[in-house]
Amino acid sequence: MTTNLHIIGSLDHSPTRAARPRTKLRALAALIFCAAALPAHAFIYKTGDDSIPTGLTGGLRWDASPRIVNGEDRSLNGGISWNVQGGTFAAFKSQFAWSGTPPTDAAFETAIREAFDFWTSLDPNPLLPFVAPFSFVHSPSLLTTADPSTGAEMDLLVGDLELKGSAGGTLTAPILNDSVTLTSGTVGYACDVIAGIDIIFNNHIDPQTGPPLYTLAGFRSLLAHEIGHALGFGHPDIQLSGRFVDDNYLGTTQASAASTLTNSFSHLINPLNPSDSPLLNLYTVPNTTLGTGAAGVHILMERFISPQTTNAVNPLSADDYAQRQFLYPATAETPWSPFQQWKNNTLGNFAAPDMDDDDRDGFVTLLEYLFATDPLVASPAAQTTAGTLQLPDGESYLSVTFRRRIVSDGVSHVVQASGDLVSWLPDSVLDGTPLNHGDGTETVTYRDTVPMGTAPTRFMRLRVTSP
Repeated sequence: MTTNLHIIGSLDHSPTRAARPRTKLRALAALIFCAAALPAHAFIYKTGDDSIPTGLTGGLRWDASPRIVNGEDRSLNGGISWNVQGGTFAAFKSQFAWSGTPPTDAAFETAIREAFDFWTSLDPNPLLPFVAPFSFVHSPSLLTTADPSTGAEMDLLVGDLELKGSAGGTLTAPILNDSVTLTSGTVGYACDVIAGIDIIFNNHIDPQTGPPLYTLAGFRSLLAHEIGHALGFGHPDIQLSGRFVDDNYLGTTQASAASTLTNSFSHLINPLNPSDSPLLNLYTVPNTTLGTGAAGVHILMERFISPQTTNAVNPLSADDYAQRQFLYPATAETPWSPFQQWKNNTLGNFAAPDMDDDDRDGFVTLLEYLFATDPLVASPAAQTTAGTLQLPDGESYLSVTFRRRIVSDGVSHVVQASGDLVSWLPDSVLDGTPLNHGDGTETVTYRDTVPMGTAPTRFMRLRVTSP
């Protein structure tokens, strides 16, 4: 594996490249300084070795089909796994110096999850109202490593980038001159392939100014920006002649530049062959008020993250969504199950992980849906009640009572029983008639089928699953 190191410290600082022999699988480091600067728009996509694509061809993407690298699947299949250095959010947070009062562990974790959720959120383009055809999966069991081709598919790390101030970079393991299955189903699409990512946050201690000081909002936007690189996005404010992808850029006035660099155009991308999108064009956009410096033009992937982007509720712009569609095209919105619709309505993301516990009440999202509780408000008490029932034959049976949705499409559940906590069987029956509460929920009681007097121990559990 060889490494190309690009360090960008100011708007006029040219990237430096260590020229070394290439291998098929290698690491590419792009370290991005975070500061206030002129905004920039349209989009530029990356390649595995920073070469200039021909027209709209190529790019750098995750494969939608399973891809085995070093014995592990490194693809969109099953979601892109990620983890933080130190294994816990508290350990990861402790490696940063903070401006003012440090955030709580919970707030820090929320900021990280939000940064990932931005990239799977709904495209506001009314002509293409799709969510991302991929997902991210927090995988705390996977160790983070300094090698992007091992560990989680995205490792979040802290390191000395030899830069002043808060900064981040991505270290990418690309497979060059290969092909992928697009998320739209197209097979054999020629491009470079992402085999793993390390996202590195700067902790360089400057002799005069000390360590970089982070704010929670700044950290969140910086992480979201680096995730964009980890998906294959480039910097739109690096002025490359004829490389800005847009549909209608017009730089005759500041107003025309602003209006044509902020409109939605993701629907103009050919999902089966993005390189064959006849309504897209390549432009040279100046870094002035007639181009990327026009008032009101802000996107997340600009090299220097603006305050407007940092403080935005959702920092993604129309151009970010268009590039997402270009790299990971959707062909039609997949019909959501009621469970996915509920997650989108309550959590703002239909692909929110089923096993997250946002309100930290001990009930993960999957259970909150079944029990019809609010996933963002801690439930005051247990949602299941264990007991015993005595039947007319005099035998007593273990029972469990809980409140559930009457219709819970997208989620299945079964009450199981066991005598040893190892072998679980659906040895339970509904006792009596469910109590309908008139709000779409009902309270039910299930009992074991094995009398307590005939077995030394009996256990019951509620098993809830989603596809």
